[in-house]
Amino acid sequence: MAARYETAGNTELYPMFHSLLPDITVTVDAAGGTGSPGTLTVKLGDTVSESALQDPVRDGYRFLGWSMTVDTDEDAEAQDFVLASEEDDADNSDATVVKENITLTAKWVKTVDISSAADLEAVRTALNGDDEELKAEYASAEFTFSAPVTVSGWTPLFDESLPFTGSVEGKGFSVTISGAADENGLFGLFGMLSGRVNDLVVFATLESAPTAETAFIGGIAAIAKDAEINGCAAHITVASDIAFPGTVYIGAAAGASKGGLTVSGIHLDEGSTAPNTTYRTDAKAMTAGANAYIGGITGGSYNTIMDGGSVSSAPAVVSAVMNAESGAVYAGGLIGHSQGFTVTECYAGANLTVTGSTVYVGGLAGWSNTGLFSRSSCVGGSVADNKITATGSVVYAGGLVGRNGAAIDNCRADIAISASATSWLRAGGVAGSTDSHDIDSCYITGSITAEGNGKGSAVYAAGVFGEALLDASFSRIYTETNITVTAAGGATADFLIARRSSSKTIEFEKVFRFANMTVTVNEKAVEADEEEPEGVSVLTEDKRVNGWALGSDYLDLDGGYWEYADETGAHPSLIPFWAPKEGEEGSGEEGSGEEGSGEIGEEGSGEEGSGESGETA
Repeated sequence: MAARYETAGNTELYPMFHSLLPDITVTVDAAGGTGSPGTLTVKLGDTVSESALQDPVRDGYRFLGWSMTVDTDEDAEAQDFVLASEEDDADNSDATVVKENITLTAKWVKTVDISSAADLEAVRTALNGDDEELKAEYASAEFTFSAPVTVSGWTPLFDESLPFTGSVEGKGFSVTISGAADENGLFGLFGMLSGRVNDLVVFATLESAPTAETAFIGGIAAIAKDAEINGCAAHITVASDIAFPGTVYIGAAAGASKGGLTVSGIHLDEGSTAPNTTYRTDAKAMTAGANAYIGGITGGSYNTIMDGGSVSSAPAVVSAVMNAESGAVYAGGLIGHSQGFTVTECYAGANLTVTGSTVYVGGLAGWSNTGLFSRSSCVGGSVADNKITATGSVVYAGGLVGRNGAAIDNCRADIAISASATSWLRAGGVAGSTDSHDIDSCYITGSITAEGNGKGSAVYAAGVFGEALLDASFSRIYTETNITVTAAGGATADFLIARRSSSKTIEFEKVFRFANMTVTVNEKAVEADEEEPEGVSVLTEDKRVNGWALGSDYLDLDGGYWEYADETGAHPSLIPFWAPKEGEEGSGEEGSGEEGSGEIGEEGSGEEGSGESGETA
């Protein structure tokens, strides 16, 4: 390569013949590999070509490139070394220029093929050994599954002292594990995951109670931090009658998130074996000595960590009977305790019976401090028969979220809620309680049965929110949630919101309730106001579904978000249909010529029984 010349201070460097430039020694350390020269000699200012330094090979490792250290500076940190390409018109501006004697060291990542239980146990043997360098190599390794694997007597690989930071390519194969938590209360394929897992199916069963005061029980990972789980499926089962001594986090993807967990939907190869739904959590007749966090995806955010992560395009089911009488329960179809999670295009099934001193339970999440739930639903039929039974001193129960502080956009719930409290009960079709003012486009059906058992109990139940705590404007919400309240103490029930602060202003825009919706308190029917609040309308049988779901012009909803599950036109689809936004192709705007532009009564208008999809958004 040609030498390079430059001006250095007051010294002018003049071109000279390349052969007269000083020789520079490049020492090559293949770091266990073969096929590379021991040394190279280049001229000052040269680069090193790809042909002069070919890639080494090493059994059980993949070559990543070269790192460089300067021989005369023992304290210098290693830097990446970039070879020069010899292709025509190659841009070698990033190629490393050699200015002094250097050492190049090969960088490797360990590769591990998993096709049997023995392969997984070989990893465990290495992790239990004394070779710290080998342990570190396994922690950052690339695992590839090439066959289904079943292992009994399992405890997880890696933990918080040595998290797994590498990658797993499942290729649609399954791993079935059963066993016990480790001494730190961790159970899952991985104890601590800080890497990436792709296209893997995990079936995990916890067979006995942990001894640790805090337990993290997951399918893929016990704890996830800055981890990615893509296109996977997982089913975590907790054996019956397990008593956790203290706090427990349970979820099919991860027991808990310590920040930065990303879960995206399933895309397994054709013919792969997966659970009935992408993620499933089953825990029957379990007890917790302190707090309990459970969700179809994850138990939730650990401690006060606010950046929980994101979940997208991931179906999930949670089915649990949980008792934490001396602690709090956080339970949801997707996430138990959501702090900063962003959830998009997910649907959940929730069959939960929970008891605790304080209970937060919802179709999507038990408690959400911040974050976003968008284009997601908790419905029956194709996923699960959704029902929540909650008992406690204080209970927050909601069709979507028990206690909500997140933004909610374009979500649906169809769930039967039965809640009983001796002190304080908040139940609502969207949320038991909300301090978020950013809630839009929700379709809520189902029922709420609320019972206040103590003479000093206070029950608030309604079709949208049990209570709303802040100034807010709620828009595009439909409810036909029947409310039944019995209370020995005080009780308030309403079609929309049961309790709000007198100092706060609640505004409605394009909010609808079904005309046949019923609200009763101690067997006495609650009558609707003669005049609905501004922005609220009542839909009769012939308009309730077609009008709201399809965004018919006469409701001024600017397009809809749902399609029919079948041709009966009985309800919007159980899985949301994400129609184009206004102005996009297929938006159905007047004059667009797209399907659904007709008026009510015309073909494609979506009248009940027509079987047509009607207007689209």
